[in-house]
Amino acid sequence: MKGIIKILSVTAIILLLAIGQQACSSHETDPGLVQDFSLTDVYNNKISLSNLLEDNESVTIVFFRGHF
Repeated sequence: MKGIIKILSVTAIILLLAIGQQACSSHETDPGLVQDFSLTDVYNNKISLSNLLEDNESVTIVFFRGHF
């Protein structure tokens, strides 16, 4: 009985990982989805989305909460 539960658990995990991978890989984005904007970084430099996308395929934005 314990062997069957292990097999079912492993199968369920593999299935969930496969579904998640497929969902992530099939996601297509529209280049005009986000309007261009600019922000100031922690060193007081002005950074714009359009400038970052000139040199990179994608951009990840992280907002820090509070002062560190």
